[in-house]
Parts: sequence; C-alpha cells; structure tokens
Amino acid sequence: MAASGKNEILSSAPLQVLLYLNCWYFGAFFIAELLMFVYKGVLLPYPPANLILDIVLLFLFLGLEILRIFYGWKGNLCEQTLALVLSVGVLVPCTVLSVYFLLLQTFVLRLEVIINAMLLCFYGPELLLGLTTLGTFSRCARGYGEHCLPSWEEVPVGGCCTLRRFLFTSFLCVFQEVGVCSRSTKTHQVQLGVLLSAQNVEDSSSASAPRRPNTTETNKLVFILLLNVD
Repeated sequence: MAASGKNEILSSAPLQVLLYLNCWYFGAFFIAELLMFVYKGVLLPYPPANLILDIVLLFLFLGLEILRIFYGWKGNLCEQTLALVLSVGVLVPCTVLSVYFLLLQTFVLRLEVIINAMLLCFYGPELLLGLTTLGTFSRCARGYGEHCLPSWEEVPVGGCCTLRRFLFTSFLCVFQEVGVCSRSTKTHQVQLGVLLSAQNVEDSSSASAPRRPNTTETNKLVFILLLNVD
C-alpha cells in the first residue's frame, strides 16, 4: 500500500504485478496445453470422449481465467470491492481445474505437471493478497477512517454545503455503481446538485455574516431520491 499526501492509495501493487504476470503466463499455459492435447491425441491411445471433455474443460478454464484477471485488475485499480470479491470467488473453480489438469486427466505429461504447479504458485499469493486488499477496502468503507472522509478541520468556512455535497456524491456513486437509479431519480440528482452548488455559493458570499442555511428543500430532494430507488 502506498500513500500520497492526504489521499491514501488502497490498491495493492504486489497483487497488480501478480495479475499482470499471470495474464501472460496463462496465455503461454493455454497454448502449451493445446499443443500437448494434439500430441496426446495423435500418439497416445486417448479415448475420444475423454479427449473432448478435457479440451472443453480447457476452454472453460480460459474463460474463467479471463474473467478472474479482468475483475481482479479492475477491482484492485479502481478500489471496487464487488469486482475484487468476484475475482477471488472465481479463483476457486480455476484452482479446481488446475488441480484436475495436474492430477486427474487421462494422461498427464511431465511438462503438464510443471506448468500446472507453476500456475498454482501464482494462485496462492493472489488469494492471500486479494483477501488482504478486500480487508483494507472493507475497513475503509465500514470505519469511515481519516483517509476515507474529510475531517471536520478540512471543511472550509461556510462549508456545510461542501460536506453535504461530498456525502451526496458518495451516495450517488454507490447507487450508480450498482445500477439501481431510475430515470426520475437521476432527474432529482441533477436538481439536488444544482441546489447544493447554489447554497455553497450563497454561503461563501456571506461568510462575513454566517447564518444557518435553509435545508428544507435539500432534505426534501434527498427524501425523493430515496423513494425513487428501484
């Protein structure tokens, strides 16, 4: 983990390096497995049904691995817990398939033992780093630590609307990420954003004579937003 100034970077650099290397390694692994299946199908008494099953499992392995690396990459760099959870979850069937090609397929070549063992060596650290990074994301989201939300000292004079706009933006990011905002909800989002901006300008212009801002209309729009979530 690295920190820069007041904004802490929660993404894991070692996890990102492992995902990058695993991406290239699995490409070589897939090509090598295909060539070895051609070799075994031509020179060994491989039952046709077993050969077809193993090739189908290999292509299934390819699809799961692409999905796992994509969501792991996205979840780590964008600090998205849901994507990283999906990546860690897909790691389980990928590990099962790797063990199958290592021990349980009809004919196992010595080269297959080596390349599958190396692939499992990627999976172990990736699982540990993925769980560690998920724990970091969860602590930040649950604990509202000093790096997750601005402290009261960081809010400028007359900045009640600034803090409220920050909380509102966080609220919108969560619901837009899940994709549950309706069209009417997005209309009220725009209205509330304009209102908060106008109140912030008004508070800044009257900083010499501070007063409590009128929040009736703002609270009404927030309540409408909550009612319009599908």
